[in-house]
Amino acid sequence: FDYTQEAYSKTLWVVEGFTDYFAWYGLRMAGAIDVPTYLRWVGRYIDQLHDVPGRKVMTLEEASWNVWNQDGFAARTSFEETNTTNRYISYYVKGAVMAALLDVEIRAATAGKHGLDEVLRGLWKEADEPEGYPPGRVEDEVERVAGRGVRRLLERWTQTTATLPYRSTYAKAGMRYQEVLPSIQQDQARGRRRVLGMLGVELKEDGPLLKVLNVEPDLPGAAAGLLKDDELLALDGRRLDRGSWRRLFRAAKAGESVKLTIYRHDTLRTLDIVPGKDVRKMAKLEPAKDASSAARRVRERWLGE
Repeated sequence: FDYTQEAYSKTLWVVEGFTDYFAWYGLRMAGAIDVPTYLRWVGRYIDQLHDVPGRKVMTLEEASWNVWNQDGFAARTSFEETNTTNRYISYYVKGAVMAALLDVEIRAATAGKHGLDEVLRGLWKEADEPEGYPPGRVEDEVERVAGRGVRRLLERWTQTTATLPYRSTYAKAGMRYQEVLPSIQQDQARGRRRVLGMLGVELKEDGPLLKVLNVEPDLPGAAAGLLKDDELLALDGRRLDRGSWRRLFRAAKAGESVKLTIYRHDTLRTLDIVPGKDVRKMAKLEPAKDASSAARRVRERWLGE
């Protein structure tokens, strides 16, 4: 690669996303972490992906390609001036989420005999030249290991913005996938974004101030006129601060108007806002008690049980 100029690639989801996946999966295979810890990690990455509205408009291949152009550079280095969260996704995060699904699909297609690790070993055997692998080579190796059906899944996941099939794929590994409303304590956990799922707004706890960090299009926050950098002060006359905002917003009823008091450019304003149903959930994976023997075999191979 000549890094004195742009080095465009559509497959950074492999060299960045797959490596994120194997960082944790390797710990599981080595016995350094147990199965529940590993499954919580998978869920956290899914949560991170779902908190980014850009997943609805940008594909993995586009995220990889655009990292080199001026628009992508500006989005990564100047968040304050761009609509990054609504336009872009991380090929690290979605690449890792997809890798976990792909690993299960490969194992399900081969009765548990093969996994994503074999795909990477196949690529490694051909990595003698500094140019690496050509476009399409990863897909070719997936097809060699698991068949054309799995290759088509991979192409769909990287080339479209279709919702990933968590429930159906993990069922093939004898797992039950759920999306549940997190407790306030879970929502405060390190690494979770401060997102109001009933408004479509991400917040920033800036010392004692509560500021709007991002407003997702076509959701209640945008409809009410909230803007980035608005300071939230009160909800129906009750003060909003670091310790109260989650509780107060959760108490608001979907479909019923509330008054949100804000500061915008040092001017006090009150907005009428109608919260929607809280769409922000926490991904949860656990073994299914009614899994078939074939699915249990895939699960045992995948999780190293």
